[in-house]
Amino acid sequence: MPDGSGVGVLYPPMTGSSYVKEGLSGLPCIIRMGKKGSLLKNVAMPGIKNLTEAEMFNLVNYIADRWGNRQQITLTELRSALENCKE
Repeated sequence: MPDGSGVGVLYPPMTGSSYVKEGLSGLPCIIRMGKKGSLLKNVAMPGIKNLTEAEMFNLVNYIADRWGNRQQITLTELRSALENCKE
């Protein structure tokens, strides 16, 4: 949804999301590796493994800056977060 409210169990809400508010370091791993069961009930979010570093950087900062979240991640922070992702 354009307002970041999500779509039921298909897409989790991004407005005021604790995954964004509690720090951006985990967001790149969630995007790349996916998340099982804890975003919304028992719905798994698949990862997007084929994003380039530039695409991931832009996506994370878009999410981080929209819907009232107002944060940014640096390229160094993004690289560090991606290096620490565990499958």
